[in-house]
Amino acid sequence: MIEPRCISLSSTQQSVWLDQLLSPDTPSYNIGVTVEIHGTVDHALFASALRAVVAQFDALRLMISDRDGQVQQQVAEHLQVPFTFHDWRGESEERAMAAIEQLNRTPFSLHGQPLWGMEWFQLSDTHALWNSRYHHLISDGTSVGLVGQAVSAAYNQLFVGEPLQLDPVLAQGYRSFVASDRDYIDSARHAKARDFWLEQFPALPEPLFQSASPSRDPASASEPQPSAQAIWTLGHQRLALMTQWARTQGATLSHCLSALLGGYFSRVTDQRERLVIGVPVHNRSNPLQKRTVGMFSSVLPLTVEVDPAASFVETVQKVASQTLRSYRHQRYPLQSLHRELRARAGHPGQLFELMLSVEQYPGDVNLASARCALRTWHNGYERYPLAIYLRHYEAQVEPFLEFNYDPRLFSAEQMATHLRRLECLTDQVLAEPTRALGDWVLLDTAERQQILDDFNASSRDYPADEPLPVLFAGQVQRRPDACALLDGAQTLSYRQLDQRAEHLAGHLATCGIGAGDAVALCLARGAALIVSILAILKRGACYVPIDREAPTAHQARVLADCGSAWLLVAGDDRPALENVRFIDVAASDHALAESHPARGAGDVAYIMYTSGSTGTPKGVQVPHRAITRLVRNNGFAEFTAQDRFALAANPAFDASTLEIWGALLNGGCLVVCPRETLLDAARFNEHLLHHEVSVLWLTAGLFHQYAEALAPAFGALRYLMVGGDVLDPRRIEKVLRHSPPKHLLNGYGPTENTTFTTTHTITLEDALAGDIPIGRPVGNTQVYVLDEQRRPVPIGVAGELYVGGDGLALGYLNQPRLSAERFVANPFSQVPGARLYRTGDLVRWRVDGVLLFLGRNDFQVKIRGFRIELGEIEAQLKALPGIGEALVLADAQQRLLAYFSATEAQAPNALRARLAAVLPDYMLPAAFVQVESFALTANGKLDRHALPQPDEQHFALHCYEAPQGPVETRLAELWAEVLGVPRVGR
Repeated sequence: MIEPRCISLSSTQQSVWLDQLLSPDTPSYNIGVTVEIHGTVDHALFASALRAVVAQFDALRLMISDRDGQVQQQVAEHLQVPFTFHDWRGESEERAMAAIEQLNRTPFSLHGQPLWGMEWFQLSDTHALWNSRYHHLISDGTSVGLVGQAVSAAYNQLFVGEPLQLDPVLAQGYRSFVASDRDYIDSARHAKARDFWLEQFPALPEPLFQSASPSRDPASASEPQPSAQAIWTLGHQRLALMTQWARTQGATLSHCLSALLGGYFSRVTDQRERLVIGVPVHNRSNPLQKRTVGMFSSVLPLTVEVDPAASFVETVQKVASQTLRSYRHQRYPLQSLHRELRARAGHPGQLFELMLSVEQYPGDVNLASARCALRTWHNGYERYPLAIYLRHYEAQVEPFLEFNYDPRLFSAEQMATHLRRLECLTDQVLAEPTRALGDWVLLDTAERQQILDDFNASSRDYPADEPLPVLFAGQVQRRPDACALLDGAQTLSYRQLDQRAEHLAGHLATCGIGAGDAVALCLARGAALIVSILAILKRGACYVPIDREAPTAHQARVLADCGSAWLLVAGDDRPALENVRFIDVAASDHALAESHPARGAGDVAYIMYTSGSTGTPKGVQVPHRAITRLVRNNGFAEFTAQDRFALAANPAFDASTLEIWGALLNGGCLVVCPRETLLDAARFNEHLLHHEVSVLWLTAGLFHQYAEALAPAFGALRYLMVGGDVLDPRRIEKVLRHSPPKHLLNGYGPTENTTFTTTHTITLEDALAGDIPIGRPVGNTQVYVLDEQRRPVPIGVAGELYVGGDGLALGYLNQPRLSAERFVANPFSQVPGARLYRTGDLVRWRVDGVLLFLGRNDFQVKIRGFRIELGEIEAQLKALPGIGEALVLADAQQRLLAYFSATEAQAPNALRARLAAVLPDYMLPAAFVQVESFALTANGKLDRHALPQPDEQHFALHCYEAPQGPVETRLAELWAEVLGVPRVGR
């Protein structure tokens, strides 16, 4: 036996070898084809033909060896052909296919063994299956076809008695390619190609397909994963139309499909303007290579520029042009580009997550008179989240698109939806290729009805036409002696509460307060607050709660905006405000009024102020009906007269709406939680248990902070509602495992839609999935996920949330332009005058009609559960003497960071103190970074990436007092880690 010749691996082979070495038990590099044969075949002649083909192609005689740590491949002069004949006459085709599938999904041994195999399953005298499988180290898709053609040609020559005509040049064809590959790596062409690709891709793109599953470790992004499969039968007619149209544009089928997929997946993922698709190329540069078996192919990262204003024609032409430029550098190893980009990024991300391969199989594989039909197979693994193969077998079977996908990223239902939309989209672009990508219609009639109607089937009966005083009077009449309010040692029945409110309303009448007036109140949680609210409403006025903790300047702005001439306070507990008349609700000498003005359910019940981007807070006008819709037959909680509601929210924030009216309009009892109780977790827990509270609402921040300390109280609740910010699944899981309330709800909603727009009953499965949904619309509420043109987006696609229904506010007080901008006409409603509120929140539908929150699409953020317009902070910062430009950001730790330019150096502590006079505590930046100027991007936008990261000197620290003792020291270290700050003191 002649000693086999040893050669090195090509650059592409080295990548395949290393990948397989890292995943030795996966068949991710197994490729091949199965041929179904009808007719008689001479098995001896077939074996002779196969041996001749093996002798002709050196790649089929390659075996891998590792000598002294050096990986090489040997070309054996003689090889025991790995061909097995199975006489399975009488066995079913299904059993044979199952055996073939098992073979095809069995990894090859990489050491000293042939890297291919063939099997023949004879099922009857005239029916057989011929299976070929190869490791990608020695073969690519083109080579699979070449071997099949060569074997059939040799068999046909032997069958008619002709001598075999073999080309001796091919015997060393692959070895010559490997030698040329070594020369290329050291050439100027290689260096030029590297520069080209690094200019195209200076960094790895963000992942295209996001997973909510914690099982998908980013470190495994480039590892082969078990895949699922979906098939879309394209059909001969549609394929012919696409091919013909492509020719008219000077393009190929691959260009058309790349443009189609790029436009579609940009639209249904993150609207990115630049999407990368991996496109396999033959990488065979001369006639000899085109006839040679071996691993030549490479994958081009093809950039698809997605411009919503561009037509499909224009997009295809751009793809064709980009492909042409890229083809000139197709020989550059993809793994080299990946390696360099991953080193820059510091993580094993992928250059592309979508691959498209257009594969046309040869029609000249035949064995004499026997009829042959090709069947492709898949090894069950993919290296990319979504790999799409166009399988075209000439006229034998209908051409189809095979979608192999990562089931951690796509469910079978989601993939079926993608296929359905792509089919509709293909017909659209063929009919109207000049239509802009942004105008593509992705929704069919069924899905449109589902998201507009079925997901919004929230209609419920409730007393929509009764104002709050009438509804409260009904509770007084039905249960006059039932407990309405517990405030420390003070207990008020419904009759007593009503009487106190009537007396105060009488006094308000003597002050001239009547229908349509706005009346401000600045009161702590307690009986005086509830009495005042009821009295104001009885007078036909609306109440305006003012935050007692807010700076005086902020309180003054609210008073000035709402136009209230009066401010209700308790005794001497009053803010230092000028030009306002105080009404002491603690006084007891109030006379009853003879009557009160009649008001309707559509009139304003309260005005709640939220942060405003202009520097002026926005007064949200909420009608009576909106409040009733929140707490009566609301679809998310069955409140009863036996419920006790904790009054724990700041009255100036709309969580208090649910607490107050959830109790009073259902005959329940309000349990006041004083400020000092809320600040002590142990006291808060004891308070809730002692008073048998059954309904509790907590902001996400407070829930996260108190999750463990309030465990006993949580377990005794009927309803625990949390929200106002993104929930931590780990803390949710802990509560559900150890101290679950009967119902744990995630409540979402802007003030402009009265506390809750959607709710979701949280399960342990939600917590384990790592993403807590915001749920479905509450009763008599509609929600729509729309694109920038206010068109409904499909299920799974990100869009802005618009909300409507009976909870909608009437608008912003004294801000008609802003009201018109944020409250828009509802194009999906048949009700005259119906409106929608633009939330600015990005969400997407799940297939089951549940909404997932994705983030904000503007410069509004939530800190500690409070919604903040960053522009308001910027406006106040720029108003300070000496400050030029200003920018405020929220970082990953939910800290507000202020960047500013100034004429002279500014101390962070001084800036924070000056802002504290005009802004609430939760709106004060944690750090102040002074910059000379703000860098701009090429398109004139602020370059946020150029902003420096703040260090310890930039943080506005109060007088620092170090922790004392080991316990305080350890606690300070933990809080510093949690908050992401340099240090935490006493």
